[in-house]
Amino acid sequence: AEMAVLQAFLDVHMGVAFSEEDNIGHWDEIKALWKLAFPDREIPGRKDEQWKLLGFQGQDPVSDLRGVGMLTVRMLSFYARNYPADFQLGRTR
Repeated sequence: AEMAVLQAFLDVHMGVAFSEEDNIGHWDEIKALWKLAFPDREIPGRKDEQWKLLGFQGQDPVSDLRGVGMLTVRMLSFYARNYPADFQLGRTR
């Protein structure tokens, strides 16, 4: 049953490329992930060194999403929402 749930999640989210279109909401998902990680900090602009604090390699988090697309953001967001203590502990290591 758990594998079926995981496969369904992957089928929906794998390969969803980042879209610049406002109506898609992908940038909003990235900003929401930032707020889950750093609730007391302002969300940085699209290109900012602070994104590295969240694990992105460069100033623009979107450049790291080319391979798996929004799957990475959605998986991290799921983890942060459902296991916040573990997420915060992992982020600080």
